[in-house]
Amino acid sequence: MALSADFSTDVESIHTRYRQGFVNRSRGTRDLGLLDQIITDAQNLVERIPAGNVARANAEANLKLYQDERGLIAASQQGGQSVLDGWAALERAELVDLRYRRDFAGQDRTTRDGTLLQELADLAQNALDRSAAGGRLNSTLAEARRPIEAAVELYRREVAAIATSRATLAAGRHAQVLATLANRVFGYYRNHFSGKARASRRIGLLRRMIRSLEGTLSGMEAVRALGITTPVHQENVGKVQAQLQLYRTELSQVEAERGRTDVTRLAAMLGDEANQVFAAYRAEFANRKRSEVKASRLGELCEQLHEIVGSMDEVAARSSDTTNSRNQRIVLDTLKRYEREYQEVAKVQPAR
Repeated sequence: MALSADFSTDVESIHTRYRQGFVNRSRGTRDLGLLDQIITDAQNLVERIPAGNVARANAEANLKLYQDERGLIAASQQGGQSVLDGWAALERAELVDLRYRRDFAGQDRTTRDGTLLQELADLAQNALDRSAAGGRLNSTLAEARRPIEAAVELYRREVAAIATSRATLAAGRHAQVLATLANRVFGYYRNHFSGKARASRRIGLLRRMIRSLEGTLSGMEAVRALGITTPVHQENVGKVQAQLQLYRTELSQVEAERGRTDVTRLAAMLGDEANQVFAAYRAEFANRKRSEVKASRLGELCEQLHEIVGSMDEVAARSSDTTNSRNQRIVLDTLKRYEREYQEVAKVQPAR
C-alpha cells in the first residue's frame, strides 16, 4: 500500500472509516468484523510510520481508541443473538426519541399532532418489548432500556396533555389552531403521497392522517357551534371534508395496489426511494452552512426516511428479503445521521 509523504492522509483515511461506522452509533449494533479490520490497518500503519513522526503519535492514539471501543462493543453484545436483536430494537427507540425532539419537545402543545405522538409512543413500546423478546439481557442492555421506559411514559403523558391543551382556548384561537393542525396533515400528504407510487405508501400513515383529520373536523364543528361562523372557518371546514373524502378514496387504492405488488418489487421500490432522499440531501445540505439551509426541509427528508423504514418493516414481516435487510440497515444509519444533523441545524435556527 502506497503511503502519503507525511502519513497524515493515511491516518485520516482510517479514522474516516471509523467515524462513518462507529461514532454516534449504538455499540450493540456495530460490526466487530469491520472494526477488527480497521484495527489491523491501523496497527500496520503505526508500524510503518517512523518513530518521532508527528503522524505516528496520532496514529497510536487512534489505534488505542479503536481497541478500547472494541472492548466496549464486545461487552455490549455479550449474550448471543437475543442480545444483538435487543440492541437492534432499542436503536428504533432512539430514532423515536430524535423524532420526538424534532416535532414535539419545547413546542406549543395546542398545535401538536396527538395522533403522531401516540404512534411514536407505540413504536417506542414495541421497541422495548422486542428488546427483551429473547429473554436475555446483559447488564449494558438492561441499563439502556431504563431511559426508554421513562420516555414511553413521557410520550403517553404528552398525548393526554395535547388532548386537553385546547380545552381552555378561546373559540377564535381554537379555530386557528385547528386550521394549523389540518394544514399539518395536508403537508403529510404532499410529503408522502403526492406524485409517488401507491404500492410503496405506508397504509398505517394514511389511516393515521384520516384519524387526525376526523378529530380536527369534529373540533371545527364544535367551534362552529360556539359561534365561529366566519367565511374563513367555513371554508376550512369544507377543505377538511374534501381532503377526508380524498384520503379515504386514496386509502382503498393504496391497499389495492399494495396487494398487487410482490415483495421483491416492493423492496426494490423502497430502496430506490431511499436513494432519492439521499440524493436530495446531498443536493440541498451537503457542504452548506447550517445557517443557510432550511430546517423544515431537512425535517421533511427525515420524515420520508421514517416512512421508508416503516414500509421496509412491513416487507420484512412478509419475507426475509436480503436486499430489503441490507437497504434498511443503510437507511437506519443515514436517518440517525440526518436527525442529529437536524438538531444541529435547529441550534442556529431556533425559530421553527
